[in-house]
Amino acid sequence: MARNAEPPRITGTERQVLTVLLRAGISKELYGLELLDACDGLTRASIYTVLDRIEAKGLIESRRESAPASKVVPAPYRLPRRLFRITGHGQATLAADEAARDAYARALSGLCGA
Repeated sequence: MARNAEPPRITGTERQVLTVLLRAGISKELYGLELLDACDGLTRASIYTVLDRIEAKGLIESRRESAPASKVVPAPYRLPRRLFRITGHGQATLAADEAARDAYARALSGLCGA
């Protein structure tokens, strides 16, 4: 998908994850379990599916941790964590989604006479 095309649609869960990453900051990376703790309604089984879907849309980037930190599991048996951060495209998509939701709410309140 071209970056100058209409932003992709995002689900409520994707919006929640993107918002957590945006609030963390553009330079801060979070790993899956940190995101799981910050997002309501996600499980260990679903978080990585959601993250993979968002990454495929180009809204986040991930990388493998170079040296996983663990005091419990010996070094040869540790798996590196994946660290995630929001992209500029992800920020723009989230902003466009919020603007569309605000416009919808204003139009709806106008119809209801509120």
